[in-house]
Amino acid sequence: MILHTLATSFLLATTANWQPLFNGKNLDNWTIVNGAPSTWTVRDEKIICSGKPTGVIRTNKMYENFVLELDWRHMEPNGNAGLFVWSDPIPAVGVPFTRAIEVQIMDGKELDWYTTHGDIFSIWGASMVPDDTHPMGDHIQRCLPSERRSKPAPEWNHYTVTCIDGQINLSVNGAFVSGGYDVTPNKGYICLEAEGTEAEFKNIHILELPPSSPDTTDVAEENQGFVTLYILAESVTLPNGEVINDSVELFSLLYATTSGAVIASMVAYFAAQYCDVFLYHFWKGLTKGKHLWLRNNGSTMISQGVDSFMVIAVTFGAQFLAGAVSLSVMITLMTSNYLFKVLVALLDTIPLYICVHYLRPCLEIPEGEIGCHEI
Repeated sequence: MILHTLATSFLLATTANWQPLFNGKNLDNWTIVNGAPSTWTVRDEKIICSGKPTGVIRTNKMYENFVLELDWRHMEPNGNAGLFVWSDPIPAVGVPFTRAIEVQIMDGKELDWYTTHGDIFSIWGASMVPDDTHPMGDHIQRCLPSERRSKPAPEWNHYTVTCIDGQINLSVNGAFVSGGYDVTPNKGYICLEAEGTEAEFKNIHILELPPSSPDTTDVAEENQGFVTLYILAESVTLPNGEVINDSVELFSLLYATTSGAVIASMVAYFAAQYCDVFLYHFWKGLTKGKHLWLRNNGSTMISQGVDSFMVIAVTFGAQFLAGAVSLSVMITLMTSNYLFKVLVALLDTIPLYICVHYLRPCLEIPEGEIGCHEI
């Protein structure tokens, strides 16, 4: 209540300068920390959170003392999401969540140790003292709300979060219900959390207050420029002509096909190498050790044809048999794969002859013969 009184006094004594954290049009001033572009989108002046994959989006700027207001709702019962304050810029090691103070945004699910009406608690290395001791003991850094005020999905709820000098208080739909103090860190980023279900956010505004005096030393880590790997993927056209734009689907596709691609590569490798060695020595016998270019390029071109055929056949054979990939697509993949390898084989002829020329004296190989010492 002291924190609430201080914030109210400041608002009455000054001209409030509220600023939008969300402009209603796009996610400028926000950074997707560890999710996909499809996790966080904008529609009808709302931030739409798909809930998948689990992760956070954060402000580009750090905040210390402020009052934050936002509206939120879940689109289905038992939804889960969250608001993080005074957060690090990237997740803690081994988890999809950052070190921060979490303001719970949840619907429906409750147990003895948590509610869905505005819990405040420390996560992943942050610390705080709850305003009210937790029913299960003071070792649990979680403040349960003094009353149940949240509305069920899909109704809108309004949060007012006041953060001043390491103290935090939460107002749910017009009444303060929970808080904490002695928070570490007490300067950092503001995050929205995706955790499995669809949620929406709107009317996100912030009133920055004067910084602590003396300056706080409990500051979250600063952004070092790390980006999520999800946003590095571009659209990919599959062999069946389907275009994947969603990075999550692309990641899942690559992960799912990894074992098949590895098996195909190994089978093709052994078959192609056997073919290459057999043909090389077969032609060496016919030419009596002469015409290196013939056996080198000839054996390589044929073995690479075997390699290209087997890689594509094993990787996409099941899809071809199921009708998902046409014969023309299979032939195109094999041909393009083979032509690239043939080009490389032809280009290495001159370097190969140069190496042979200079190595022949060192290896004591008679002129006109390559590899006279058989194993």
